Amino acid sequence: MLDQQSKHPTIPARSVAKAPVSEIPPLRLDSTLPVARPSDIPDSLPATPQLGRYFLGYRLSKTGLGSTYLARMVSTGGFFKPVVIKLLRRELHEHIEGVNGFEDEARLAARLTHPNTSLLVDFGTIEDRRFIAMEHYPSIPLSRLSSFTSMTPVKLHSPTWVALACRGISDAAEGLHAAHGLTDDHGESLGVVHNDISPRCIAFGMDGTVKLQHFGNAHFRDRKSGYVREEHPRSLAYLSPEQLRGNYSDPRSDQWGLGVSLWEALTGRILFTAPTDAELQSKIETRPIPPPSRFNPAIPPFLDKIVLRTLSRDPNGRYKTARDLASALSSATRRLEVRTDPLTLSLWLQDHCGPDIRRQERLVRELADREDFEGVTEVDDAYDLPLPSSVSQEQMALTEPATAASTPEALLASSLAGAKTQDSDVPDLTLALLVQASARWLRIVSRRPPIVFASGLAMGVTITLLFST
Repeated sequence: MLDQQSKHPTIPARSVAKAPVSEIPPLRLDSTLPVARPSDIPDSLPATPQLGRYFLGYRLSKTGLGSTYLARMVSTGGFFKPVVIKLLRRELHEHIEGVNGFEDEARLAARLTHPNTSLLVDFGTIEDRRFIAMEHYPSIPLSRLSSFTSMTPVKLHSPTWVALACRGISDAAEGLHAAHGLTDDHGESLGVVHNDISPRCIAFGMDGTVKLQHFGNAHFRDRKSGYVREEHPRSLAYLSPEQLRGNYSDPRSDQWGLGVSLWEALTGRILFTAPTDAELQSKIETRPIPPPSRFNPAIPPFLDKIVLRTLSRDPNGRYKTARDLASALSSATRRLEVRTDPLTLSLWLQDHCGPDIRRQERLVRELADREDFEGVTEVDDAYDLPLPSSVSQEQMALTEPATAASTPEALLASSLAGAKTQDSDVPDLTLALLVQASARWLRIVSRRPPIVFASGLAMGVTITLLFST
């Protein structure tokens, strides 16, 4: 343990006050840690890519607190495995708050062993650099999946996506419940609250599992450091009303973040957005929240009730525990009568996130094949790419839903009617639906005996030709 009195200068304490609606600071008010924005951080990479038994291959992202790297952990006998290394910024080594915050994150991560949370591999100091090593978990964050599904109503209104989104939030709630229930060595509750839940914290894994990540800003008993708002541009939009007023210790606040994440995943829209933090806080505290079914006809009323309950501005109106929320979502998923098992999720990710998956796989292969580590390669946001350039946040902002004539069902009906009465090509949406249906049909029949495959192929071709002539 570091001698904080002798090695680190003290920083004057800052008084704690509740944030008024007119002024929301970029940092949480009980933090004295100077946090820079990523654009203000020099693009300097580590002078040497080796830290003890870890070889840094690719920098995945950088924040005001540090950088995250895809690395290779090596040991005797030719053993190695990919891990994710988080390094604290060099400047923050001179701040007690920075050191304490890093140790807080590691101490909490060491106790998290639930299947729906990320696992700690190692923590320590090598060559005067503090690091946290986490398991490498090939996955796609919910923030990325939402950008995919919002591109077309066909994906967004798919019952499969609705069910998988519910299953993902349910799994994240199970991981959250495990964190809320953590105890110390004497069996006393640690009082953990995540305090920073957003779609980027919910990872849909290639193996069909879902994990809740990023506990670096969690509240828990005996935490040494203050609470620092990460500088992700939209993380403020997922804080509950009571968190905006300075209360970070109520576990039910985390349900709000899950609720906003699920609402946006189901609708393809941003629930709370504003040009300034003050206006954003005002909207979070007062703006009426419409049911997600208003924007997505595939959502049944019983799912509306679950989402809106998690978004109750009164914490007493939410579920008693995160496990109660997980149970409600699991029941809703079963009522949707759509498969959401790990195999189904894994196949869905392969179908819809192919480029992202292949990029991650390529980085891991290249890391394994590298024989010399002369430098670190910059691949910022490799695992959390921004929205496509054709989709802006303004376009995704909360607006009135489209009319009935623009729903997929109505578009399909009008497209089929036009195809039957006019000598024109099949409209784009109809063709897209036919191609998608044909591809799924082929995947199904390809696993059957040859005679079934042949008959299925003939049927698919016949149906496509009927609609295209």
